[in-house]
Amino acid sequence: AAAAAANVVGGRNVRNPNSQGFDAAGGVDALSDDEQRRLVAQMGNARAQKARYFVNEEGATTTVAAGDIDANTTVYFKGCKRGTYVLDAYCTKVLLEGCDGCTLHVRGKVLTHTVEVWKCRDVELRFECKVGTLQVDMCKNVRARFARRADFTSLVWAGTFGLRAAWDDEPEHVLDTGFDKMKAEVPDLQQLTDQFIVRFLPTDAARLRRFTEHNAARAATAATTTKAAAMAKVIFFF
Repeated sequence: AAAAAANVVGGRNVRNPNSQGFDAAGGVDALSDDEQRRLVAQMGNARAQKARYFVNEEGATTTVAAGDIDANTTVYFKGCKRGTYVLDAYCTKVLLEGCDGCTLHVRGKVLTHTVEVWKCRDVELRFECKVGTLQVDMCKNVRARFARRADFTSLVWAGTFGLRAAWDDEPEHVLDTGFDKMKAEVPDLQQLTDQFIVRFLPTDAARLRRFTEHNAARAATAATTTKAAAMAKVIFFF
């Protein structure tokens, strides 16, 4: 961590474009107090003490190998540009914020099965692991590719333009969506509040009926709680 911190000025890697980032116990001290508070606030859970940060890097080509970080570490990419990152290590969660022109290839296990992407542009995501929830908010041109449909559960998105999802083992299934396309179908959509959930439908008719009834009941319950929840829209894919 100390070596990584030496190459970080205000969160920007200035010497080694292939750095391994820095962790909360070391290199994060190179950030301002406000930057540290914002980063920690975004982690959103008690495991935030263990994190590997990649902040404001440009043109980096980095692999986080198995064993480079503890499995209970959250990996956070913030403000990176035109970088290529490969994550072979096990981790708790993966976050991308404000990245532009980056590629992320996740080959190691994500313990919470959660990846969150927001305020990013022209990002390529490749998953060879289980992803229970991929959340994409307020982005432009995000392309997600999953190695196996069986490892995919849901894609949750809001306020995003140019979103594509595809599955290697079922190439006939390609999703091209975005707020502009959905608004053409449902004119009253609101960019800042409406949320979409994409899932695969069960193929068995009885399971499909139970699945649909269950989600309809959830939607009715949500509608009685908060306005934001009531506005959420579930899209059942394929």
